[in-house]
Amino acid sequence: MTKRLLVLGVLGVAACGGGADGPAGANGSSCTVTEEADGSATISCEDGTEVSVPVGAIGPRGEDGATGEPGGDGAAGPSGATGATGPGGGATGATGPAGATGAPGDDAEATRIIESFSCSGPLEGTGGMLAFYDAVLFGSGDLFVTARVRNAAIGASSSVFYAPGQNGYLTASVLVSLDADATANGGFFHVLLDRATLTTTVDYFADGAAVTQSWSMLPAACVHNFY
Repeated sequence: MTKRLLVLGVLGVAACGGGADGPAGANGSSCTVTEEADGSATISCEDGTEVSVPVGAIGPRGEDGATGEPGGDGAAGPSGATGATGPGGGATGATGPAGATGAPGDDAEATRIIESFSCSGPLEGTGGMLAFYDAVLFGSGDLFVTARVRNAAIGASSSVFYAPGQNGYLTASVLVSLDADATANGGFFHVLLDRATLTTTVDYFADGAAVTQSWSMLPAACVHNFY
């Protein structure tokens, strides 16, 4: 509580008229004012006098003051902790219907097989040797050819890719390295097909140069398919 000191003095009152001054009065006693918790005040003097001043009525509320200017932005606070991962969504939806098949690409016809040839037959006089010739023709005119020669004990095969206009394209021959006469002289077979007549020709070369034996297979030995 706040205390205030109040000194009360006795004032001499001058007499009216022209009379003589009276004797000086006694000194006044000092008093203190104490503010109470309820808002009232108590005045206590040294001569034992004490008086309580009641709380006055609350006055009307004053008008609100003008709004002050906004303060500047404060410094950014630290980032908060990452929250927990939320639950997953619902079940996966049903698969939609398949879309329509798209149109063929520009190169579809070029890479499509349009013909195939498969020819095979025995090579008489060779102790059971068989020759095979297989070819596929693409829409681009390219030709892939494989030839095989074998018997129950030995065999070999080879493949060649021909482009239209390439030397040898019409009969598309294949060389199969197989020393069939057991002379270790580098023998090989030369297998080709006349696709116009379906006649297959097989030649055997010894010593790398001379044709030592030749065979022909008739069209009945071939299967020709169109696609």
